[in-house]
Amino acid sequence: PISKGAELDALVVGAGVGGLIVSALLLSKGRKVHLTEKAPQAGGRYSPEKRDGYTLGAGFAFADSSWWRSLADRLGISCETIPVAEGKGLVHSSKGWQSPEDLPLWESLLLENCSEYPHGGTYGIVESLLQYCSTQAGFSVSFECPVTVLKGEGGRILSAALGSETEVRPKDVYWCADYKTLLEILTGPGIPEPGPERVSWLKRYVKTQSQPGVVIEFAHKSKLGDFTETLAIPFQAGDKEERRYLIGSIVSNRDPSLAPEGASLSSWIFPLSEAEWGDNHETMKKIR
Repeated sequence: PISKGAELDALVVGAGVGGLIVSALLLSKGRKVHLTEKAPQAGGRYSPEKRDGYTLGAGFAFADSSWWRSLADRLGISCETIPVAEGKGLVHSSKGWQSPEDLPLWESLLLENCSEYPHGGTYGIVESLLQYCSTQAGFSVSFECPVTVLKGEGGRILSAALGSETEVRPKDVYWCADYKTLLEILTGPGIPEPGPERVSWLKRYVKTQSQPGVVIEFAHKSKLGDFTETLAIPFQAGDKEERRYLIGSIVSNRDPSLAPEGASLSSWIFPLSEAEWGDNHETMKKIR
């Protein structure tokens, strides 16, 4: 728990993989960190959820994890990985297997040669990072505690409301949660009203490009096959639309913890434009 009115060295919002990495790196530099998460557990969209015999949300991507070994070595975390022989994602189009050079940059990670994979998948990384942070002095965490208001002036955050009652004053805020919520909760002098002007204003402080989208998971009653592969499928939802890619992972049910016998699980990322992301009707139309 954190006290009302507390002055924080660093507030990290979102306990997904990104938020945990940021917290771990700040702690390794001697910073005091409070991590806050709206869900009851860490992991974000990689948090496992068991439903009707399926384990959902435990991660969709199979890609090279050498970045994780590098980070783990830097933090002094024991990194257990599984060797992979000639592993990489598969890209398929209507004309057959496709050259990776034709993919958008943000999707190219799925095509890197994969020589090792973390034990426990992406959620194994989540557990290792959370354990590391929990053993560091100056670390605290709040679950089921969304940030409901960020008060600022210009480009500086003055205070943050955690939940309905607790207001804290952080020196720095590291936002590792969804972008749409951030747009909704900002308030204060010099911050434009919600809408296009606020989006443009906020982009001045964003350091990385982002692609909005949704993750859709399917629990298949029948078995798809004894294989695991990642696919990038090109599509056009309309005649005048830009070509996009549906990124998906079909997981083998050789692992009985993921799906019941004779059934399969698949997860897909559906990319959206900024306009579609802000219009729920358009979003659902595209998904259908």
